[in-house]
Amino acid sequence: MARRALPEFRLHRSPNRRAVRIHRPLCWGVLATTLTRLTACGGPAPEGSRVADVIFTNGHFQETIIIEDDITQPRSTISLSRITTIGSSKEGPFPDMNTYVRRNSKGQYFAALTAFSWQLAEIDPHGNYVRDIGREGSGPGEYRDIDNLIIGPNDSLYVFDQGNGRCSILSPSGEFIYSFRTTWGTKQAAITPSGHLIVQALLSSPERAGLPLHLINRDGAMALSFGDENPMYNRRTATWFNTRVLTESSENTVWTGRLNKYEIELWDTSGNLLKRIENRRDWFREWNTVERYSIQNRPSPSLLAMQEDDSGYLWVIVNVPDSQWSPDLDLSDALFPTSHKALYDSTVEVLDPNSGSLLQSRRIDLPIRYFVGPGLVAHFEETRDDRIVVVISSIQLVNN
Repeated sequence: MARRALPEFRLHRSPNRRAVRIHRPLCWGVLATTLTRLTACGGPAPEGSRVADVIFTNGHFQETIIIEDDITQPRSTISLSRITTIGSSKEGPFPDMNTYVRRNSKGQYFAALTAFSWQLAEIDPHGNYVRDIGREGSGPGEYRDIDNLIIGPNDSLYVFDQGNGRCSILSPSGEFIYSFRTTWGTKQAAITPSGHLIVQALLSSPERAGLPLHLINRDGAMALSFGDENPMYNRRTATWFNTRVLTESSENTVWTGRLNKYEIELWDTSGNLLKRIENRRDWFREWNTVERYSIQNRPSPSLLAMQEDDSGYLWVIVNVPDSQWSPDLDLSDALFPTSHKALYDSTVEVLDPNSGSLLQSRRIDLPIRYFVGPGLVAHFEETRDDRIVVVISSIQLVNN
């Protein structure tokens, strides 16, 4: 079932969160509820954010918050510390630039090695190869083209195998439990604490075109498609316009972010938009052209990863043009980390979604690619013998 928007009521609030202007008549019951909600916010908006508007639609309040430049925790620092490297051993594994690594709660790593598209490897906490899980093929516990890997409830593994058109669920020890059929590939997926599986997939069917998020049942069926209030689909621009970054939030909600625009939204598993956070600062301008992919043009920022931590803070990773970027760079082999590092740095930001405050921001001279687990990120490097390795680092917000 595809989610379509219902008529909405729009309310605007001034920066002090108290002035309310209603653009469509409301019944007194709804108005009373609205005023109660806004009054409960109380006081001025926190520094580093500005409340733009509040919408009452589909029985829910939607809040839009604009992120400002002011950092609200100037005495804190975003710390990045290397903890292990995967791929440096002669025994393997042998990563490439599309390798996905995830870590479970016991400190074990699992790597989907796209150079050998069927290979799923277990790695110990020190980065050493332990074993392959499964093998190439089409039977249970066999793979042909793994395009994503995520950690599920109780350290289970969800292995998305586009080559076989299915998702396999494995036990924490890697034993096959069951699988379900898929007719879509996904590079982004999240499982909420309540067990809901949500995937990001670009579909062109009339009822789902332009809707980037899909709630998946245990049997693989799509129960609901949602994720955009004004769905549009264009095959030429779908790769960046409809792509979303995903991370789980509370019991039945997920955060989503756009690749080409610093716009983050909170959706529930019923398809309701609950909150939107926007960054309108000059360093991240929305882009919508294929110039993004030309090495002769200055790279555009790309929102690549997000994670909500135990404090409820939202971590955002954006690849930005390298501070030393030049159109004369030698990028003859752009698939290797040395070329990627010449193109991009990373801007890491920590947001408080409840207040909309920007807690801290740091530019890092590395193109961070994704989160490996809670408080862990990955980037790629090239060794002296021309091998690609995955570097795992701890990232934290610490007080000075």
